[in-house]
Amino acid sequence: MRLIRLQTLLACLILTLFILGFTGIALALGDGGEGVFNAPQDNLNGYVSNTQQESVTSLTYAGEGGQNNPSFFARLSGFKFHDFNGNGRWDYGEPALEDWKIIAEKDNVPPKVTYTDADGYFEFYFVWYEIGTWTIKEELKQGWEQTAPAGGVHQIKIVDCHTDIKDLCFGNKQLPPPPPPPEQAKVSGHKWNDMNGNGVKDADEPYLANWTIKAAKGESTKTATTNANGYYEFTFAESEFGNWTISEVLQAGWNQTYPAAPGTHTVKVQSGSTITDKNFGNKVTEGPPPPPPEQAKVSGHKWNDMNGNGVKDADEPYLIDWKIIATKDTVDTVTKTAYTDVYGYYEFTFTSNESGTWVIKEELKQGWEQTAPAGGTYTVTIQSGANEQNKDFGNKEKPGGDNGGFKQAKVSGHKYHDLNGNGSRQDDDPYLKEWEILAVKESVTKSAYTDVYGYYEFTFTSNESGTWTIKEVLKDGWVQITPATPGTYTVAVQSGTNEQNKDFGNKEKPGDGGNGDGGNGKGDGGLSPSGPREEPTPEGGGGLPPSEPGKVVPPVKVPEKSPKEELPYTGGNNSLYYWSGAFLLTAGILTRRLLKNY
Repeated sequence: MRLIRLQTLLACLILTLFILGFTGIALALGDGGEGVFNAPQDNLNGYVSNTQQESVTSLTYAGEGGQNNPSFFARLSGFKFHDFNGNGRWDYGEPALEDWKIIAEKDNVPPKVTYTDADGYFEFYFVWYEIGTWTIKEELKQGWEQTAPAGGVHQIKIVDCHTDIKDLCFGNKQLPPPPPPPEQAKVSGHKWNDMNGNGVKDADEPYLANWTIKAAKGESTKTATTNANGYYEFTFAESEFGNWTISEVLQAGWNQTYPAAPGTHTVKVQSGSTITDKNFGNKVTEGPPPPPPEQAKVSGHKWNDMNGNGVKDADEPYLIDWKIIATKDTVDTVTKTAYTDVYGYYEFTFTSNESGTWVIKEELKQGWEQTAPAGGTYTVTIQSGANEQNKDFGNKEKPGGDNGGFKQAKVSGHKYHDLNGNGSRQDDDPYLKEWEILAVKESVTKSAYTDVYGYYEFTFTSNESGTWTIKEVLKDGWVQITPATPGTYTVAVQSGTNEQNKDFGNKEKPGDGGNGDGGNGKGDGGLSPSGPREEPTPEGGGGLPPSEPGKVVPPVKVPEKSPKEELPYTGGNNSLYYWSGAFLLTAGILTRRLLKNY
């Protein structure tokens, strides 16, 4: 009986050793137990780059020692951000974008879809049978343009379930809203029977129906007919904006009493115009009225002949504010001047005592050459009723260089926080963004705002030459240090001007900390325009790390939902399982042999 009990005990021991041995070996060769794999956040340690072509990236996880270790899931993750300045990088201060659709596609596999969260974060998980090359892309929303990645998508090769690739970022810039459509313009008035001929509509004077009213601009004409209340109305589309002459078609047996000679109304039609009370008064006459002297007219347009062919093409714009001169040589030279309007249109009118031969020419501006007319001028004969139209002038800008053409002029500088107020920027003085800088010349003002590096810039064309004053718009809680009183720069703008370092330094008033951009070096950290920069700290100073063009830089602020998530992981140091299993299995075999011999 004692022997049977001993044999039973030894049999149970052998069975236990076998079970433990096989279990240890299975754990060593199998999953090795569950654990947590924390993917590195600041780099891709353990990954081998196979290819690197702009936005197309193939990464393979090699594991420790270059050996692939099996796992349950692979992960691809990244962020979606609002790229305010459109530079393709996630700069400090640029917010994340929530609720954007991100898609993962692979040939012959249904696509995966996810949406960015409040931190702009998205992620995809893949199991072993989904290993392969995946294309990660976004669904672009209306009113936005994509700025990163350069090719529009990320192509990632997942080679095993250890793959964990982060910072697959998408940058987008919001497009400005389209301009509102121009509003339709309107011109209206009444036609009445001026029975007493005083040129004023009296209460007992009736309106006149079925009279034709005419609107003319150059070769364009419109007509309207007065209704039973003597009312007429014209409407004008955007393509018809400009200066129009409103007149009536006189009927036999009537004299015009209003308006005064020449009996017309001149109106300037533009977006949203509502011009009323362009009225006409008439009185019945027994005989035909004497014909009034007819006014003479010369008109034309001025355009930018970009291809220099001397012909106004459809895509060539008109030129505003060019001086046109009409000259008549007599004993004393008589000169009339006109300036082109927003439609490049000019017009001269001549009275009866100005009849004769006139020369029409333009005043050429610097940096331009004339392409039409061939002789440079027009000669016209002015007499009663003359209406000389289409006396047009074409001009082409000269190219920049040494041939007399106007080179674009530029004025630029920086805006910085002068912490010690010494009037000179030190290395620890941060730049200030979103400050307004003005360029003023007489009644003309240009505006620019400093960027994240405190930089601003103005450019000037040939018709903006002259003396400009550069100044800043001071914010509450700040005092200006640089430049000295009066706190402005005066620059002479001409062809090729490149005025740099027109810098503005400001210091916060005591007790007003936090009123400005940057504070006492706090807030946005003070961004430097170039060179290595440290990440911002709560104490300020430093800026963002530099980044290569086209490369997406992760944000400085780590969102609450960090990409450093826990992934199911198998593997690790399995030698303990292996050798324990082998030892127990061997012990079981030896015990069985001893029992058999026993």
